[in-house]
Amino acid sequence: MRVLPGSRKVVFDLEVVDDYPPVASEGVWCTLAPDGNFRVDNLPFYVPGLALGDTVSAEEEDGVLFATGVVAQAGHSTLRIAFFDESVVEGVRSTLQAMGCAWESMKGGSFTTVDVPPDVVYADVLAFLSTLADADELDYEESCIQHS
Repeated sequence: MRVLPGSRKVVFDLEVVDDYPPVASEGVWCTLAPDGNFRVDNLPFYVPGLALGDTVSAEEEDGVLFATGVVAQAGHSTLRIAFFDESVVEGVRSTLQAMGCAWESMKGGSFTTVDVPPDVVYADVLAFLSTLADADELDYEESCIQHS
């Protein structure tokens, strides 16, 4: 992930249920928009209902920006993938990129978040991932669906 000049972290509080997500908050890089809100610049790993390009409101407290809500959606969708078979990771990521998606990973690469831009056919991405999930190579979660 490339941090854009002028980006700031906006912290989102998370609800932890049965030890998931493994963190109580997530900082997401955002750029200040002309209206005083913030545009999401990187893929969220755990924040539900948030996608790349969305606009969020935030309040500053002790030098830290805390998200207060989503102001506008940008039309992207966010998926999370947990890989069970490391041998398929690079192939899956390459295929997703060829489909027009972007991704970021963490935890040694076994956990990946995926951006599905508005111009990518969401059903095609789901069909691809469903086949691999049925083969027990990965599991995926739809974190934010903005495609119709």
